[in-house]
Amino acid sequence: MNIALWFAVGGLLGWLMSRVLSEPGHEGTAINLTVGPVSATLAGWFLAPWLRAGGTVSDRFDFGGLVLATVGALVALTAFNLLRQSLLRHR
Repeated sequence: MNIALWFAVGGLLGWLMSRVLSEPGHEGTAINLTVGPVSATLAGWFLAPWLRAGGTVSDRFDFGGLVLATVGALVALTAFNLLRQSLLRHR
């Protein structure tokens, strides 16, 4: 259950990041909708057990793992979008 929740939160954050940046075209939205869920799932999968914030296969809801997945997705989306804008600016 936690993995599905992390994936959904990452997708929502990716979509929100696309709306906040109001990028022209759909390529930014597609990239954010890919980076968000993947980074949230990876952050929750690797960081939650390491920081003892919950396991990946737990049947119960784990707030600590959700927070780590959210922070991981936000960090990855911000870094990815800054890098992408930097590369597009220097073209």
